[in-house]
Amino acid sequence: MDLQQLVHDGHRFAQYFAHTIKEHPLLLYSTALPFTPTDTSIYKTFYHNQLPEVVCGMKMWPQQLLQLHGHDSEVNSVAFSPNGSKIVSGSDDKTIQVWDASTGVEMLPPIQGHNSVIHSVAFLPNGSKIVSGSDDKTI
Repeated sequence: MDLQQLVHDGHRFAQYFAHTIKEHPLLLYSTALPFTPTDTSIYKTFYHNQLPEVVCGMKMWPQQLLQLHGHDSEVNSVAFSPNGSKIVSGSDDKTIQVWDASTGVEMLPPIQGHNSVIHSVAFLPNGSKIVSGSDDKTI
């Protein structure tokens, strides 16, 4: 088995199923592995015939690496931290969310404080703080 391919597939598996891994880590074999592309080294190494078989599963990893869920309304602004490890988003739901860029897992609970729609978010150049702009005329 090619170790480099196994590591690549393992990384894609962790990215694609980050939410499932976070919510149901002990059910990983039955909730994520059957939905893994069948031609990957992860599937070939860990799948066994006692697991459910998905007839119309993925043939290859999707191009989209992550889909982040958490806001209750339209997202108006998104920014990466300077080192690329975090993503911040601002929304019509008056909250700011901070995500781990490699897994898509929320790093903090939603940040509240604005009384209106958030139109812009950004990290300071050193990545230590977040700034936001809102219709409530505050930063």
